[in-house]
Amino acid sequence: MRNLIALLSVGLTFIAFGCGTETETPGETGALSLELVVGSDIQINEVAWEIANVGLDYEESGAIDVSRDTGSASIELFGLPPGPGYIMTMTASSVDGKVSCSGSTPFEVEVGVVAEVQSYINCLRPTALGGVRANGEFNVCAQLTSLSAYPTYVVIGEEMELEASAVDDEGDLIEYLWTATGGTVADVSAPATSYVCDTAGDQFITIQVSDDGFEACIRGWTVSVVCN
Repeated sequence: MRNLIALLSVGLTFIAFGCGTETETPGETGALSLELVVGSDIQINEVAWEIANVGLDYEESGAIDVSRDTGSASIELFGLPPGPGYIMTMTASSVDGKVSCSGSTPFEVEVGVVAEVQSYINCLRPTALGGVRANGEFNVCAQLTSLSAYPTYVVIGEEMELEASAVDDEGDLIEYLWTATGGTVADVSAPATSYVCDTAGDQFITIQVSDDGFEACIRGWTVSVVCN
């Protein structure tokens, strides 16, 4: 699953001068320039930003309007004291509220030196896919071990005896199923039952056994019968 859907490519440029040094130039400011690159189907109107430095007891925050299709936004900051430990944090949400974005980047400000910072805001789309976990279980299918059907020549209306047996190596419950043409089986789910034909000619009786409800494990045999 891709968490990184869109990037806001942020270029930060800070120019800051400390107090009481020969390099101080009054009126100079820290400059911050933002270049925003977002997927075309994600609309963001505002980016909230915060610059903080706990050690220097410095904190500044605000918001940048990016609703106009200019591709960039900028702010100017003045009075950043020099030192390490700065954190730039940016957050944003799409207009429809489905995409949330956030990112933070450390940087430091030196007297008389431009600090160039590259930062990324990671945007997460809502989860749109699901998953599956499959566990395969082995099953040894039941085996048909014997079948008797007699007589195989039968008069219409008379009973024919049917009997089958099966085994399952795992001890699963074995089900039986009788089907027939040209007649009726007395109990289609019994191991031993009877058949009465009602139509002259060649007929067919089939027995099937299963230990999984006749879903996949099915074994069977067919017997031909002549009805007179």
